[in-house]
Amino acid sequence: MVLHHTGIFPTCPVNLTVYLKLLCYSVRFKYRGPALAASKKRHHDPWASLRIPNFRKYLIARFSIVLASQIQYVVVAQILYEWTHDPLALGLSGLCEAIPAILCALPAGHLIDRGSAKKFLLTSYLGAMLATLMIFWAFKFQHGAALFLYLPLGLIGVMRAFLSPANFSVQTSIVPVDLYFNCSTWDSGLWHIGAVSGPALGGILYATIGAEKTFLIVFALICLSFLAMALVMPPPKLARPVTSTEETSLWENLIEGFNFVKSRQLMIGAMSLDMFAVLFGGAVALLPIFSSEILHTGALGLGYLRAAPALGATIMGLILAFFPPIKKAGRALLLAVLGFGMATIGFALSTTFWFAFCFLVLTGMFDNISVIVRSTIVKTMTPSHMRARISAVNSIFIGSSNEIGAFESGFTAKLFGTVPAVILGGCMTMLVVVFASLKAKKLRRLDFSKPDWANA
Repeated sequence: MVLHHTGIFPTCPVNLTVYLKLLCYSVRFKYRGPALAASKKRHHDPWASLRIPNFRKYLIARFSIVLASQIQYVVVAQILYEWTHDPLALGLSGLCEAIPAILCALPAGHLIDRGSAKKFLLTSYLGAMLATLMIFWAFKFQHGAALFLYLPLGLIGVMRAFLSPANFSVQTSIVPVDLYFNCSTWDSGLWHIGAVSGPALGGILYATIGAEKTFLIVFALICLSFLAMALVMPPPKLARPVTSTEETSLWENLIEGFNFVKSRQLMIGAMSLDMFAVLFGGAVALLPIFSSEILHTGALGLGYLRAAPALGATIMGLILAFFPPIKKAGRALLLAVLGFGMATIGFALSTTFWFAFCFLVLTGMFDNISVIVRSTIVKTMTPSHMRARISAVNSIFIGSSNEIGAFESGFTAKLFGTVPAVILGGCMTMLVVVFASLKAKKLRRLDFSKPDWANA
Protein backbone atom coordinates (compact mmCIF):
# COMPACT_ATOMS: atom_id res chain seq x y z
CA MET A 1 0.00 0.00 0.00
CA VAL A 2 1.27 3.43 -0.93
CA LEU A 3 0.79 6.16 1.65
CA HIS A 4 -0.39 9.59 0.45
CA HIS A 5 0.01 12.63 2.68
CA THR A 6 -1.58 16.02 2.65
CA GLY A 7 0.40 18.21 4.96
CA ILE A 8 1.13 16.12 8.05
CA PHE A 9 -2.00 13.92 8.01
CA PRO A 10 -2.51 10.87 5.79
CA THR A 11 -5.60 10.91 3.54
CA CYS A 12 -6.40 7.23 3.83
CA PRO A 13 -8.49 6.15 6.82
CA VAL A 14 -6.39 2.97 7.17
CA ASN A 15 -3.26 5.01 7.09
CA LEU A 16 -4.82 7.39 9.61
CA THR A 17 -5.27 4.46 11.98
CA VAL A 18 -1.66 3.41 11.51
CA TYR A 19 -0.52 6.96 12.03
CA LEU A 20 -2.51 7.32 15.25
CA LYS A 21 -1.12 4.03 16.54
CA LEU A 22 2.41 5.19 15.82
CA LEU A 23 1.67 8.49 17.56
CA CYS A 24 0.34 6.67 20.62
CA TYR A 25 3.36 4.40 20.77
CA SER A 26 5.71 7.37 20.49
CA VAL A 27 3.90 9.18 23.32
CA ARG A 28 3.88 6.00 25.39
CA PHE A 29 7.61 5.46 25.08
CA LYS A 30 8.36 9.13 25.49
CA TYR A 31 6.65 9.39 28.84
CA ARG A 32 6.59 5.87 30.19
CA GLY A 33 10.17 4.99 29.30
CA PRO A 34 11.82 7.49 31.67
CA ALA A 35 9.33 6.54 34.37
CA LEU A 36 10.35 2.91 34.08
CA ALA A 37 14.02 3.86 34.13
CA ALA A 38 13.46 6.03 37.19
CA SER A 39 11.57 3.20 38.85
CA LYS A 40 14.48 0.85 38.27
CA LYS A 41 16.87 3.51 39.48
CA ARG A 42 14.85 3.97 42.63
CA HIS A 43 14.80 0.23 43.29
CA HIS A 44 17.34 -0.74 45.91
CA ASP A 45 18.32 -4.34 46.66
CA PRO A 46 19.87 -4.44 50.16
CA TRP A 47 20.92 -8.09 49.69
CA ALA A 48 22.68 -7.64 46.34
CA SER A 49 26.29 -8.30 47.39
CA LEU A 50 25.26 -11.20 49.64
CA ARG A 51 24.06 -13.08 46.57
CA ILE A 52 27.70 -13.49 45.50
CA PRO A 53 29.10 -16.83 46.84
CA ASN A 54 32.70 -15.58 47.04
CA PHE A 55 31.61 -12.56 49.05
CA ARG A 56 29.73 -14.77 51.52
CA LYS A 57 32.86 -16.89 52.08
CA TYR A 58 34.89 -13.73 52.46
CA LEU A 59 32.48 -12.46 55.13
CA ILE A 60 32.77 -15.73 57.09
CA ALA A 61 36.55 -15.37 57.14
CA ARG A 62 36.27 -11.70 58.03
CA PHE A 63 33.78 -12.30 60.83
CA SER A 64 35.84 -15.10 62.39
CA ILE A 65 39.09 -13.12 62.47
CA VAL A 66 37.33 -10.04 63.86
CA LEU A 67 35.62 -12.11 66.55
CA ALA A 68 38.96 -13.71 67.49
CA SER A 69 40.85 -10.41 67.60
CA GLN A 70 38.18 -8.68 69.69
CA ILE A 71 38.09 -11.49 72.24
CA GLN A 72 41.87 -11.44 72.43
CA TYR A 73 42.01 -7.66 72.71
CA VAL A 74 39.74 -7.58 75.76
CA VAL A 75 41.57 -10.40 77.52
CA VAL A 76 45.03 -8.94 76.87
CA ALA A 77 43.91 -5.46 78.01
CA GLN A 78 42.48 -6.89 81.22
CA ILE A 79 45.61 -8.95 81.88
CA LEU A 80 47.86 -5.93 81.29
CA TYR A 81 45.85 -3.76 83.65
CA GLU A 82 45.80 -6.48 86.32
CA TRP A 83 49.58 -6.85 86.00
CA THR A 84 50.48 -3.13 85.94
CA HIS A 85 47.49 -0.97 87.07
CA ASP A 86 48.96 1.71 84.79
CA PRO A 87 46.99 3.51 82.02
CA LEU A 88 50.22 4.09 80.14
CA ALA A 89 50.70 0.33 79.85
CA LEU A 90 47.38 0.14 78.00
CA GLY A 91 48.52 2.91 75.68
CA LEU A 92 51.85 1.17 75.01
CA SER A 93 50.00 -1.98 73.95
CA GLY A 94 48.39 0.03 71.15
CA LEU A 95 51.71 1.60 70.19
CA CYS A 96 53.30 -1.84 69.91
CA GLU A 97 50.79 -2.66 67.17
CA ALA A 98 50.77 0.74 65.48
CA ILE A 99 54.50 1.20 64.88
CA PRO A 100 55.08 -2.09 62.97
CA ALA A 101 51.79 -1.61 61.10
CA ILE A 102 52.82 1.86 59.91
CA LEU A 103 56.39 0.88 59.01
CA CYS A 104 55.27 -2.17 57.02
CA ALA A 105 52.16 -0.68 55.37
CA LEU A 106 53.68 0.76 52.19
CA PRO A 107 55.93 -2.26 51.46
CA ALA A 108 52.95 -4.54 52.12
CA GLY A 109 50.78 -2.65 49.65
CA HIS A 110 53.52 -2.76 47.02
CA LEU A 111 54.07 -6.52 47.41
CA ILE A 112 50.34 -7.34 47.36
CA ASP A 113 49.75 -5.29 44.20
CA ARG A 114 52.52 -7.27 42.50
CA GLY A 115 51.50 -10.67 43.88
CA SER A 116 48.49 -12.64 45.07
CA ALA A 117 46.36 -10.82 47.65
CA LYS A 118 44.77 -14.08 48.76
CA LYS A 119 48.13 -15.69 49.53
CA PHE A 120 49.20 -12.71 51.60
CA LEU A 121 45.87 -12.84 53.41
CA LEU A 122 46.32 -16.51 54.28
CA THR A 123 49.90 -15.82 55.43
CA SER A 124 48.59 -13.05 57.69
CA TYR A 125 46.20 -15.53 59.31
CA LEU A 126 49.13 -17.87 59.98
CA GLY A 127 50.98 -14.98 61.62
CA ALA A 128 47.94 -14.25 63.78
CA MET A 129 47.90 -17.90 64.89
CA LEU A 130 51.56 -17.65 65.90
CA ALA A 131 50.92 -14.41 67.83
CA THR A 132 48.07 -16.04 69.76
CA LEU A 133 50.33 -18.95 70.74
CA MET A 134 52.97 -16.44 71.91
CA ILE A 135 50.40 -14.60 74.05
CA PHE A 136 49.28 -17.91 75.52
CA TRP A 137 52.88 -18.80 76.37
CA ALA A 138 53.51 -15.38 77.95
CA PHE A 139 50.45 -15.65 80.18
CA LYS A 140 51.25 -19.23 81.13
CA PHE A 141 54.98 -18.97 81.82
CA GLN A 142 55.88 -15.26 82.13
CA HIS A 143 53.25 -14.03 84.57
CA GLY A 144 53.61 -10.31 85.33
CA ALA A 145 56.12 -9.59 82.52
CA ALA A 146 54.30 -7.15 80.24
CA LEU A 147 57.18 -7.17 77.75
CA PHE A 148 56.32 -10.72 76.69
CA LEU A 149 52.81 -9.55 75.82
CA TYR A 150 54.08 -6.57 73.85
CA LEU A 151 56.22 -8.75 71.55
CA PRO A 152 53.32 -10.76 70.04
CA LEU A 153 51.33 -7.52 69.77
CA GLY A 154 54.14 -6.22 67.58
CA LEU A 155 53.82 -9.32 65.39
CA ILE A 156 50.07 -8.67 65.12
CA GLY A 157 50.92 -5.15 63.94
CA VAL A 158 53.09 -6.57 61.14
CA MET A 159 50.34 -8.97 60.11
CA ARG A 160 47.81 -6.14 60.13
CA ALA A 161 49.96 -4.20 57.68
CA PHE A 162 49.38 -7.01 55.17
CA LEU A 163 45.88 -7.94 56.30
CA SER A 164 44.19 -4.62 55.51
CA PRO A 165 45.39 -4.11 51.89
CA ALA A 166 44.98 -7.82 51.12
CA ASN A 167 41.40 -7.74 52.42
CA PHE A 168 40.67 -4.63 50.36
CA SER A 169 42.15 -6.13 47.20
CA VAL A 170 40.26 -9.43 47.53
CA GLN A 171 36.93 -7.79 48.33
CA THR A 172 37.03 -5.29 45.48
CA SER A 173 37.96 -8.06 43.02
CA ILE A 174 34.99 -10.29 43.87
CA VAL A 175 32.27 -7.58 43.99
CA PRO A 176 31.13 -5.42 41.02
CA VAL A 177 31.82 -1.69 41.22
CA ASP A 178 28.13 -0.78 41.37
CA LEU A 179 27.78 -2.83 44.58
CA TYR A 180 30.66 -1.21 46.46
CA PHE A 181 28.38 0.83 48.74
CA ASN A 182 26.26 -2.24 49.43
CA CYS A 183 29.22 -4.54 50.11
CA SER A 184 30.85 -1.86 52.31
CA THR A 185 27.65 -1.71 54.35
CA TRP A 186 27.49 -5.47 54.90
CA ASP A 187 31.24 -5.76 55.44
CA SER A 188 31.18 -3.00 58.04
CA GLY A 189 27.97 -4.34 59.59
CA LEU A 190 29.30 -7.88 59.99
CA TRP A 191 32.61 -6.55 61.24
CA HIS A 192 30.76 -4.70 63.96
CA ILE A 193 28.63 -7.72 64.81
CA GLY A 194 31.89 -9.53 65.51
CA ALA A 195 33.07 -6.48 67.43
CA VAL A 196 29.85 -6.54 69.47
CA SER A 197 29.93 -10.21 70.37
CA GLY A 198 33.73 -10.47 70.62
CA PRO A 199 34.38 -8.14 73.57
CA ALA A 200 31.29 -9.30 75.47
CA LEU A 201 32.25 -12.93 74.82
CA GLY A 202 35.83 -12.16 75.80
CA GLY A 203 34.76 -10.71 79.14
CA ILE A 204 32.41 -13.64 79.82
CA LEU A 205 34.99 -16.26 78.85
CA TYR A 206 37.73 -14.63 80.90
CA ALA A 207 35.48 -14.43 83.94
CA THR A 208 34.20 -18.02 83.60
CA ILE A 209 36.77 -20.32 81.98
CA GLY A 210 39.94 -18.24 82.34
CA ALA A 211 42.47 -16.80 79.93
CA GLU A 212 44.13 -20.06 78.84
CA LYS A 213 41.01 -21.70 77.41
CA THR A 214 39.92 -18.37 75.94
CA PHE A 215 43.15 -18.16 73.94
CA LEU A 216 42.51 -21.66 72.59
CA ILE A 217 39.08 -20.53 71.36
CA VAL A 218 40.73 -17.53 69.70
CA PHE A 219 43.18 -19.86 67.95
CA ALA A 220 40.32 -22.04 66.67
CA LEU A 221 38.49 -19.00 65.26
CA ILE A 222 41.59 -17.89 63.36
CA CYS A 223 41.85 -21.40 61.89
CA LEU A 224 38.23 -21.09 60.71
CA SER A 225 39.10 -17.79 59.01
CA PHE A 226 41.98 -19.47 57.23
CA LEU A 227 39.77 -22.28 55.92
CA ALA A 228 36.98 -19.94 54.75
CA MET A 229 39.40 -17.64 52.93
CA ALA A 230 41.06 -20.63 51.27
CA LEU A 231 37.69 -21.32 49.57
CA VAL A 232 37.39 -17.80 48.13
CA MET A 233 38.25 -17.79 44.42
CA PRO A 234 39.03 -14.25 43.19
CA PRO A 235 39.17 -13.66 39.41
CA PRO A 236 42.57 -13.65 37.65
CA LYS A 237 44.59 -10.55 38.35
CA LEU A 238 44.56 -7.89 35.62
CA ALA A 239 47.82 -6.89 34.00
CA ARG A 240 49.41 -3.82 35.56
CA PRO A 241 50.07 -0.70 33.50
CA VAL A 242 53.66 -0.38 32.29
CA THR A 243 54.11 2.88 34.19
CA SER A 244 53.70 1.18 37.56
CA THR A 245 56.14 -1.69 37.11
CA GLU A 246 59.79 -1.95 36.12
CA GLU A 247 60.02 1.53 34.54
CA THR A 248 59.62 3.17 37.94
CA SER A 249 61.87 2.80 40.96
CA LEU A 250 60.99 0.83 44.07
CA TRP A 251 60.52 4.02 46.07
CA GLU A 252 58.19 5.48 43.43
CA ASN A 253 56.12 2.30 43.54
CA LEU A 254 55.97 2.45 47.33
CA ILE A 255 54.70 6.03 47.49
CA GLU A 256 52.50 5.89 44.36
CA GLY A 257 49.45 5.09 46.45
CA PHE A 258 50.15 7.98 48.83
CA ASN A 259 50.60 10.40 45.92
CA PHE A 260 47.35 9.22 44.37
CA VAL A 261 45.43 9.76 47.62
CA LYS A 262 47.03 13.17 48.16
CA SER A 263 45.86 14.36 44.74
CA ARG A 264 42.19 13.48 45.43
CA GLN A 265 40.50 15.86 47.85
CA LEU A 266 37.61 13.48 48.51
CA MET A 267 39.92 10.63 49.52
CA ILE A 268 42.41 12.62 51.56
CA GLY A 269 39.59 14.55 53.23
CA ALA A 270 37.60 11.47 54.25
CA MET A 271 40.69 9.62 55.47
CA SER A 272 42.04 12.59 57.43
CA LEU A 273 38.68 13.27 59.05
CA ASP A 274 38.31 9.67 60.18
CA MET A 275 41.94 9.47 61.31
CA PHE A 276 41.82 12.49 63.61
CA ALA A 277 38.40 11.53 64.96
CA VAL A 278 39.72 8.12 65.98
CA LEU A 279 43.05 9.57 67.14
CA PHE A 280 41.49 12.02 69.57
CA GLY A 281 38.36 10.03 70.40
CA GLY A 282 40.18 6.90 71.59
CA ALA A 283 38.17 6.43 74.78
CA VAL A 284 37.99 2.67 74.18
CA ALA A 285 41.63 2.25 75.23
CA LEU A 286 40.76 3.47 78.73
CA LEU A 287 37.76 1.21 79.24
CA PRO A 288 39.59 -1.10 81.71
CA ILE A 289 40.05 1.95 83.97
CA PHE A 290 36.43 3.04 83.59
CA SER A 291 35.10 -0.47 84.30
CA SER A 292 37.37 -1.05 87.31
CA GLU A 293 37.68 2.33 89.04
CA ILE A 294 34.79 4.55 87.87
CA LEU A 295 31.87 2.24 87.06
CA HIS A 296 33.03 -0.68 89.25
CA THR A 297 31.87 -3.44 86.90
CA GLY A 298 35.06 -5.52 86.54
CA ALA A 299 36.03 -7.75 83.62
CA LEU A 300 32.44 -8.62 82.76
CA GLY A 301 31.45 -4.97 82.54
CA LEU A 302 34.56 -4.29 80.45
CA GLY A 303 33.36 -6.82 77.89
CA TYR A 304 29.95 -5.15 77.60
CA LEU A 305 31.42 -1.64 77.42
CA ARG A 306 33.90 -2.78 74.78
CA ALA A 307 31.02 -4.26 72.78
CA ALA A 308 28.80 -1.17 73.03
CA PRO A 309 30.32 0.85 70.13
CA ALA A 310 30.12 -2.19 67.87
CA LEU A 311 26.50 -2.74 68.88
CA GLY A 312 25.70 0.80 67.81
CA ALA A 313 27.62 0.33 64.57
CA THR A 314 25.70 -2.88 63.85
CA ILE A 315 22.36 -1.12 64.33
CA MET A 316 23.45 1.71 62.07
CA GLY A 317 24.80 -0.76 59.51
CA LEU A 318 21.42 -2.43 59.21
CA ILE A 319 19.73 0.95 58.84
CA LEU A 320 22.15 2.03 56.13
CA ALA A 321 21.76 -1.26 54.24
CA PHE A 322 18.10 -0.40 53.62
CA PHE A 323 18.30 3.41 53.69
CA PRO A 324 21.75 4.38 52.38
CA PRO A 325 22.76 8.07 52.62
CA ILE A 326 23.29 8.39 48.87
CA LYS A 327 22.36 12.05 48.66
CA LYS A 328 24.29 14.57 50.75
CA ALA A 329 26.71 11.86 51.86
CA GLY A 330 29.38 14.46 52.63
CA ARG A 331 27.14 16.33 55.03
CA ALA A 332 26.15 13.03 56.66
CA LEU A 333 29.84 12.20 57.14
CA LEU A 334 30.64 15.52 58.82
CA LEU A 335 27.60 15.39 61.10
CA ALA A 336 28.41 11.80 62.04
CA VAL A 337 31.95 12.67 63.17
CA LEU A 338 30.59 15.67 65.06
CA GLY A 339 28.10 13.37 66.83
CA PHE A 340 30.95 10.96 67.59
CA GLY A 341 32.82 13.70 69.45
CA MET A 342 29.74 14.75 71.42
CA ALA A 343 28.93 11.16 72.40
CA THR A 344 32.54 10.68 73.54
CA ILE A 345 32.20 13.64 75.90
CA GLY A 346 28.89 12.24 77.17
CA PHE A 347 30.58 8.92 77.93
CA ALA A 348 33.38 10.65 79.85
CA LEU A 349 30.85 12.44 82.07
CA SER A 350 28.80 9.29 82.78
CA THR A 351 28.81 7.99 86.33
CA THR A 352 26.53 4.97 85.87
CA PHE A 353 27.08 1.88 83.73
CA TRP A 354 23.98 2.24 81.55
CA PHE A 355 24.60 5.89 80.71
CA ALA A 356 28.16 5.03 79.73
CA PHE A 357 26.92 2.05 77.70
CA CYS A 358 24.35 4.15 75.80
CA PHE A 359 26.86 6.87 74.92
CA LEU A 360 29.29 4.23 73.65
CA VAL A 361 26.49 2.78 71.51
CA LEU A 362 26.03 6.27 70.01
CA THR A 363 29.75 6.54 69.24
CA GLY A 364 29.49 3.29 67.29
CA MET A 365 26.43 4.44 65.35
CA PHE A 366 28.05 7.70 64.31
CA ASP A 367 31.37 6.04 63.55
CA ASN A 368 29.81 3.50 61.19
CA ILE A 369 28.34 6.24 59.01
CA SER A 370 31.84 7.60 58.61
CA VAL A 371 33.30 4.17 57.90
CA ILE A 372 30.80 3.29 55.16
CA VAL A 373 30.99 6.65 53.37
CA ARG A 374 34.80 6.62 53.48
CA SER A 375 34.97 2.98 52.32
CA THR A 376 32.71 3.74 49.36
CA ILE A 377 34.88 6.70 48.34
CA VAL A 378 38.11 4.70 48.55
CA LYS A 379 36.80 1.58 46.78
CA THR A 380 35.18 3.50 43.94
CA MET A 381 38.06 5.87 43.24
CA THR A 382 40.85 3.28 43.48
CA PRO A 383 42.31 1.91 40.21
CA SER A 384 42.45 -1.90 40.13
CA HIS A 385 46.26 -2.02 39.84
CA MET A 386 46.69 0.16 42.97
CA ARG A 387 44.15 -1.42 45.32
CA ALA A 388 46.62 -2.75 47.87
CA ARG A 389 48.84 0.33 47.94
CA ILE A 390 45.94 2.72 48.45
CA SER A 391 44.48 0.42 51.07
CA ALA A 392 47.88 0.47 52.78
CA VAL A 393 47.74 4.26 52.88
CA ASN A 394 44.19 4.01 54.21
CA SER A 395 45.37 1.63 56.95
CA ILE A 396 48.04 4.16 57.97
CA PHE A 397 45.42 6.89 58.19
CA ILE A 398 42.66 4.84 59.81
CA GLY A 399 43.75 1.47 61.15
CA SER A 400 46.88 2.54 62.99
CA SER A 401 45.22 5.67 64.33
CA ASN A 402 43.26 3.39 66.67
CA GLU A 403 46.47 2.24 68.34
CA ILE A 404 48.13 5.67 68.27
CA GLY A 405 44.89 7.05 69.69
CA ALA A 406 45.12 4.43 72.43
CA PHE A 407 48.61 5.66 73.28
CA GLU A 408 47.45 9.29 73.18
CA SER A 409 44.57 8.46 75.53
CA GLY A 410 46.85 6.57 77.92
CA PHE A 411 49.42 9.36 77.89
CA THR A 412 46.92 12.18 78.48
CA ALA A 413 45.17 10.10 81.16
CA LYS A 414 48.53 9.75 82.89
CA LEU A 415 49.01 13.53 82.80
CA PHE A 416 45.49 14.91 83.39
CA GLY A 417 43.40 11.99 84.65
CA THR A 418 41.10 9.56 82.86
CA VAL A 419 37.93 11.64 82.55
CA PRO A 420 39.62 14.92 81.47
CA ALA A 421 41.61 12.98 78.84
CA VAL A 422 38.45 11.60 77.23
CA ILE A 423 36.69 15.00 77.34
CA LEU A 424 39.70 16.61 75.70
CA GLY A 425 39.63 13.97 72.96
CA GLY A 426 35.94 14.57 72.24
CA CYS A 427 36.48 18.34 72.00
CA MET A 428 39.42 17.88 69.62
CA THR A 429 37.28 15.63 67.41
CA MET A 430 34.64 18.33 67.11
CA LEU A 431 37.27 20.92 66.20
CA VAL A 432 38.56 18.61 63.46
CA VAL A 433 35.06 18.51 61.95
CA VAL A 434 34.88 22.30 61.85
CA PHE A 435 38.29 22.50 60.18
CA ALA A 436 37.42 19.80 57.61
CA SER A 437 34.10 21.42 56.69
CA LEU A 438 35.95 24.68 55.93
CA LYS A 439 38.89 23.21 54.02
CA ALA A 440 37.44 20.20 52.16
CA LYS A 441 34.59 21.75 50.17
CA LYS A 442 34.33 18.80 47.76
CA LEU A 443 33.88 16.45 50.70
CA ARG A 444 31.18 18.67 52.19
CA ARG A 445 29.28 18.66 48.88
CA LEU A 446 29.70 14.93 48.21
CA ASP A 447 26.58 13.38 46.65
CA PHE A 448 26.66 9.70 45.65
CA SER A 449 23.54 10.13 43.54
CA LYS A 450 25.50 12.13 40.96
CA PRO A 451 26.98 9.86 38.27
CA ASP A 452 30.27 11.77 38.11
CA TRP A 453 30.82 12.28 41.85
CA ALA A 454 34.10 10.31 41.76
CA ASN A 455 35.55 12.81 39.27
CA ALA A 456 34.80 15.79 41.48
